[in-house]
Amino acid sequence: MENGKPTSTATKSDRLNVRLTSDANQTIREAASLAGQDITSFVLSAALDRARSVIAEDSLVRLSAIDARDLAAALESDASPVPQLMELLRRAIPSRVEAS
Repeated sequence: MENGKPTSTATKSDRLNVRLTSDANQTIREAASLAGQDITSFVLSAALDRARSVIAEDSLVRLSAIDARDLAAALESDASPVPQLMELLRRAIPSRVEAS
């Protein structure tokens, strides 16, 4: 998208029909005009922005205060070697991994 306008050259064959009030229609038309876009580009751009935002928000990890505290404590604590990982590293690059 460039300047809020789709730039894809893919064939556009799908349709999305929307019923709306006269007031909503007028508001969208006015906003599209102010943005210098046709109605289709304006609505598609706004809908895609919102859709991407909802999808991104869904992928966020939400922690309770207790879980956030526990995670912070774990991140701040000293790391300890994992024996299985150390063994894999020893086999992969023996000259670089020292015995624990």
